[in-house]
Amino acid sequence: MKRKLAWGVIAVCLAGQAGLAGCAGRGQTAGPGAAVAGGANVYRVSAPLVNLLACPSQTCEVLEDLGDGAQVAVTAVIPGGWLEVHSLASGRDGYLLARFVSKP
Repeated sequence: MKRKLAWGVIAVCLAGQAGLAGCAGRGQTAGPGAAVAGGANVYRVSAPLVNLLACPSQTCEVLEDLGDGAQVAVTAVIPGGWLEVHSLASGRDGYLLARFVSKP
């Protein structure tokens, strides 16, 4: 039940304004193992090139470059317009700005 609630919060936040400006509080997580359950939290990069970062700040280390169409599973919504994600291609976990992803 908690998992459904967390993904409901993520869906509401992502459906709102770009950048998740309306999502307040601590990041909403669904926990490990929920990352790709049913594909409900799988999104695609919708920009030519997006940096997967080590922390939710543009000054953090770049872990990987994600190209247009790359799939990521959202594992948490972070205040300030950030998402914690799992790259489905490489298996790396990191952060990216929500405005650069969309539902497939």
